[in-house]
Amino acid sequence: MFIRHKYLIFILVVLATINCTKKSTDDIAIVGNISITRDDIKARIAEYSLEEAQLTSEAIDAILNELIERALILNRSIELGIDITDEETRSFQEKISRIGGSIDSDSARRELLIQKTIDLEVGQQIKVTKSEEKEENPSESKMVIFSEITTQSEEEIKRISALLSEGKDFRSVIDESPDTDTLLSTSSTGPVDIASLPLSFQEVLKNIPEGGISSPFKSPYGYHIIRLDGWVEGGEIGESVELKIRNNYLEAYKKWIDNMKKEIYIDINRNNLKAFKEEILK
Repeated sequence: MFIRHKYLIFILVVLATINCTKKSTDDIAIVGNISITRDDIKARIAEYSLEEAQLTSEAIDAILNELIERALILNRSIELGIDITDEETRSFQEKISRIGGSIDSDSARRELLIQKTIDLEVGQQIKVTKSEEKEENPSESKMVIFSEITTQSEEEIKRISALLSEGKDFRSVIDESPDTDTLLSTSSTGPVDIASLPLSFQEVLKNIPEGGISSPFKSPYGYHIIRLDGWVEGGEIGESVELKIRNNYLEAYKKWIDNMKKEIYIDINRNNLKAFKEEILK
């Protein structure tokens, strides 16, 4: 979750415009069962508000490559059987609306599919580097990365705990929570000194394994559930760790995309692409 919140911005653009359609004369590319059309590329150009000087053949190629990557991820989400609930879709639409945007339900569902698939296939593979000594005895480490769910309702925290036990992720249970006071937070600004946390948090973090999720517990601030995302050596804290995490994430993402390009059928209609460029760039 930490990786997702911190670095997903480098991969995702909120408004998705890929269509799942049959092959037609407007198709620029076919990726698995998904077509990328002239209108898809035009929509992306409009979304990026590219000025005439910026709209080049290379820019169109870059947009097409981005849409191909998104189509690869959507194909992968189908293979994995990832599903998005109506509640998740509505919640996502409401969030976009609150920041002054809008997105239809189909586009919202596709965007959430992409987010979940990247989380599952890439985000969970990224770990903060630490020594074997710290791995064997993480409680001695001073810096911790964790995710936290907080609510003021004991009944709600028990309900959330049950959902997590069934395999739901932190974001899903928050998005589906009827309790408006339920909050999700992470140490998203980087690892934090465990000594700066309340004693109740310190004890819980020291007694769960990395990647583990705690049982519900109470503090003066409410009811909580914590997931331990990792421990970091004090000497590595700072921009170098942030840069390393980011680079590792982007490297893993690139390898993942490259592997899918080998496994999933991709057909770029060069004639249609050439005609499209001539129309747009004339």
